[in-house]
Amino acid sequence: MRLTASSFAATTGMAMAALLCPLHAAVTLGPLFSDHMVLQREKPIVIYGKADPGETVTVEFLQAKASTRASAKGVWELKLPPQVANSTPSPLVVTASNRIEVNDVVVGEVWLCAGQSNMAMLVKNAARAAAEVAAADQPLIREFKVRARFADAPADTYAGEWKRSSPAHTGDFSATAYFFAQKLHRELGVPVGIITSAYGNTSISSWRSPEALSKEPTVGTWWKEQLAAKTPPRPHRMPSSCYNGMIHPLAPLALRGFLWYQGEGDATVTPTFTTIYARQLSGLISEWRELFGGSTDLPFYWVQLAGYGDAGARDWVGLREQQQAVVAVKHTGQAIALDIGEAKDIHPKNKQAVGDRLARLALRRTYGRDIVDSGPHLLSAKTDDASVRLQFANADGLATAGETAAAFELAGPDGTFHAASVLSVDGPRVRVESDAVKRPVSLRFGWQNLPPGFLFNAAGLPAAPFRVELK
Repeated sequence: MRLTASSFAATTGMAMAALLCPLHAAVTLGPLFSDHMVLQREKPIVIYGKADPGETVTVEFLQAKASTRASAKGVWELKLPPQVANSTPSPLVVTASNRIEVNDVVVGEVWLCAGQSNMAMLVKNAARAAAEVAAADQPLIREFKVRARFADAPADTYAGEWKRSSPAHTGDFSATAYFFAQKLHRELGVPVGIITSAYGNTSISSWRSPEALSKEPTVGTWWKEQLAAKTPPRPHRMPSSCYNGMIHPLAPLALRGFLWYQGEGDATVTPTFTTIYARQLSGLISEWRELFGGSTDLPFYWVQLAGYGDAGARDWVGLREQQQAVVAVKHTGQAIALDIGEAKDIHPKNKQAVGDRLARLALRRTYGRDIVDSGPHLLSAKTDDASVRLQFANADGLATAGETAAAFELAGPDGTFHAASVLSVDGPRVRVESDAVKRPVSLRFGWQNLPPGFLFNAAGLPAAPFRVELK
């Protein structure tokens, strides 16, 4: 086309007018508010996004409608009234200077599932993967996978998308989160959304807030030493990097609770890090509860480190003991994975058991179901000459597997532990003794990286490791 003087002038005039007229930014939603989303039932529905400063934003979902104005910084947030569970796909509509329609939105249970590589491990890499994927046509189980991002300050953006469970997609779901969701969906009969935010080889300090870690001298000192030596860790191991990029921007989404599968990265850093893990995990629980609404009763369930034969000198046992200590925090629970570990693989493939045990905790402690959610635990231990007699609770159908006698160790006054050579089980009572210990003063169970045997109750749940001083 030949550009004439008049057409040039007209074109230039339009361009100048465009420059002089203010441009409006379209109202936007974060990636969580996208097709196939699951909203948390029975809680106020928090919707948030960005728009022009002062712009009026209206949100409609089912019969609810609410409006707000964007702040001077161009962000907005509003709440819709709580909804009961709803499996019928419905649109969520946002209008301002433009209109957004989010389709196939359902209402059910939403859990944030975080941690390192064992939480990130995919269904297609778990046990019986082909059969699990083939049977995965369960569209009311949905996962939002947060894409990895490591930031040096709290971010307000993130990436990811919702996928419905199907043979085409479920192979790439988090295995632990999927099997947890599968049991919840089966038992509760409502949609279940799992938000997976996990990355391998991370330390718990990577997932904690910068404000909290500024008060944690051990982590701060370690980080300064790394910088001074000019050998800082990789980005995903930097303090707060995962929190900043993969947790903070998800808030303040309404959700039911948290699942956590992490600890390997702290058993392998230094013994100093192992010894502060209980303090760190307790802190993380408080920080995340505050971030996602401030409720101190948001459920938080985690997986204790599984057995691992190649742990070597790393403090696997000490880290488990630190995890065990955190059960004192209210509205928490620990799924024991001692028995599903593998000698040569830090990523045990039996994630079905892990998901089932986490779901049992949630079903009993969060949803009030009458279900066994933990294995046998020690009530009392008494010496009888060279024998130790133990009484267990939660021990209906108490049974052993493997070389369980060797999983018990006794020590005399010299403090040296020896494997038990005698083990007998009578209902919820166990008797152990060792040929090498004539006067036992200490006993421990499962105090190995990969114990040779286990104790189970009739529900198939294992006893956690423990140690006790004898009287």
